[in-house]
Amino acid sequence: MTYSLDLTKGMKTILDRNFSMILVRHAPSTPAGFLYGRTDPAADVSQVAVAHELLGAIKSFNCDLLICSPALRCRMTAHKLFEVTGQALSLNMDERLWEQNFGAWEGLAYSDIPDIGERSLQELANYKDHGGECFREVCERAWSCFEQLEASHPKKRLCIVAHAGILRAASVFKTTRSVTEALTGNPAPLDFVYI
Repeated sequence: MTYSLDLTKGMKTILDRNFSMILVRHAPSTPAGFLYGRTDPAADVSQVAVAHELLGAIKSFNCDLLICSPALRCRMTAHKLFEVTGQALSLNMDERLWEQNFGAWEGLAYSDIPDIGERSLQELANYKDHGGECFREVCERAWSCFEQLEASHPKKRLCIVAHAGILRAASVFKTTRSVTEALTGNPAPLDFVYI
C-alpha cells in the first residue's frame, strides 16, 4: 500500500489505497493569532459552506461514522460541515484527537511565544520545554486512535474532525516517512487528508 501525502501543497493528495478515513482540520479559531492547542476557543464556521473541495470530498466519501476532537472548534466545524452536506450522523468524540498540549505557551499570541532558536526537526519532534507534550507524543496518541478505530470499525468509512497536529500525524501514519517529516506540513483550516 502507498501512503504519501505532499504537505507542501496542502493535505488533499491521495494515492493508491482504499481509504477508510478522511480527516478534516477545524475551521479557523476565533480570535485568530493565538496558539490554542488545548485551549478551547470557538471556530468561525462561516467559510464551511463555500469550501467546495472539502464539501465534495465529504459527500463522495459517504461517511459511516463521525468522530471528533472534544474541542469546541472541532465540534462546531463538524456540526456545520454535516449540516451543509445534508448528512445526518451522530457526533462521537475521542480525547486522543485533541491538539498538542503546548503547556505554558497555551493561549499566547504567536508574537509572544518564546524564540527557541534553531532546532533540527528531530529536536523539534521531541521538544517540550514548554511543559506540555512533544509532537512525537501527539503522533503516538493519534496513531493509537487510528489503529483502534480501524480495528473496531472494519469496512466503515470514518470522518474525523480534528487539529493541525492530528492531520500532520495522519500524514505519516503507516508509512515509511518519519515523525520529523510530518512537521514540515502546515495544514490550513478546513484542509483534509485521507488515510
